[in-house]
Amino acid sequence: MQRSAAQDAARQARDRAAERSRQQAEAARAAGRNAAASDKIRLAWEERGRPSRMAIVRTARVDVVADGRLTQQVPLRPGLVTLPLLDRSLPPTWLRQTTDTALLDATVILTPGTTMDIAGDASGIRTLALAGGPSTTDTASLYTGGGRLSLRGLTITSADPATGQPLPPSPGRPSIVVTGQGRLDATDTTITDLGTPDLDTTNGHAAVAFNPASTGALVRTTLARNSTGLELSRSDAVHLDQLTVSDSTSDGIVLRGDRATTMNDIRAERNAGNGMIVTGESTDRPITGVSTAHNGVFGLAIIGQTGIQVIGVATASDRSGGLRLSRSKEVVVTGFSATDQSIGVFTHVNSANLTLDHMTVTRGRRGLVVEKSTQGLALRDSTFHGARVAGVSVGGQDVTVTGVQVSDSATGVRIERGARTVTVTGLRLRGGHDGIVAT
Repeated sequence: MQRSAAQDAARQARDRAAERSRQQAEAARAAGRNAAASDKIRLAWEERGRPSRMAIVRTARVDVVADGRLTQQVPLRPGLVTLPLLDRSLPPTWLRQTTDTALLDATVILTPGTTMDIAGDASGIRTLALAGGPSTTDTASLYTGGGRLSLRGLTITSADPATGQPLPPSPGRPSIVVTGQGRLDATDTTITDLGTPDLDTTNGHAAVAFNPASTGALVRTTLARNSTGLELSRSDAVHLDQLTVSDSTSDGIVLRGDRATTMNDIRAERNAGNGMIVTGESTDRPITGVSTAHNGVFGLAIIGQTGIQVIGVATASDRSGGLRLSRSKEVVVTGFSATDQSIGVFTHVNSANLTLDHMTVTRGRRGLVVEKSTQGLALRDSTFHGARVAGVSVGGQDVTVTGVQVSDSATGVRIERGARTVTVTGLRLRGGHDGIVAT
């Protein structure tokens, strides 16, 4: 009996030791998971400029992060996330609402499987102000992460929390960023005073940026007084319809390797840089349905592209000119118009094998300038009227001009020194001073 009792005691001791080992192992695993989660949170915090306040919206909770440290995890009802629901999950000063305005003073990051809906007609909020300041730590930006952000019927702007006034361009001004696998849908929305400028130490951020593998739609939406208004960088199938981008301190719209973008009724006006610039890797989406006016550089600039199509673009009164083609090949431009431009179309920096078809250039200084480094250009069935210097100026090589009409221009066609193999067929000249001048 004594031996049996001793055996039982030894077995119980072993069981207790095993349980302690199991608990210690589980605690170690939990600590590892928590450490890994903390590391991910800190990485997300660092990648977004180390904002003082940050909220990560997950499918069942909100992680509240202060100065890079997880301070609270608030349970969240699965489903659509609205501003009132988010408000209940954040510390009291992070989201403040008045009758029709909400001030968000925290960067918000969505995660896969989450949808945040901000609708003016449903919530009664007409303006969502994103807080910011002189430093990135002050920023309250919106990031889709892998989730979805829906904006409807409201104005989104920046605000200085102390004064309530929109922020000037600064490193701490907020943005809306659509990241990989994320989606942004904005309808009947105005987005103003967002984005950061380019500095010597950092690259700027557009007011609205679609990053690689992101998607969405901007419909009946206006972007005004931002840094760069809109940037699509290797995005996927973004739909732009009845979009106005104006008064940006840099370029209005930047397309950088975007894929399957669709465009209709796009207006780029009074931006300090180009109205629209197309750069980065070439894709097969056409540039169409775009009009530009009163931009500080060119209406449309196409740089380093191959095989792009430009269809039905209309430009007017841009400071440097209507269309710039630089380091581009196999570009086809159809139905382009330029009115009151310094240069209607400018081709240069080793552009090659360009086709310009059915263009209309009215007034301005020069209609078409083919700079000497351009090799291979076909100008067909186009009209130039009222150029103060020259309708067509050719300095490149292997250029054909077919079925072109030039009227009331100081010089109809100038063949510049150094031009080679220029063929002119079916040229019609009316009015003006000189018909053809070969220097």
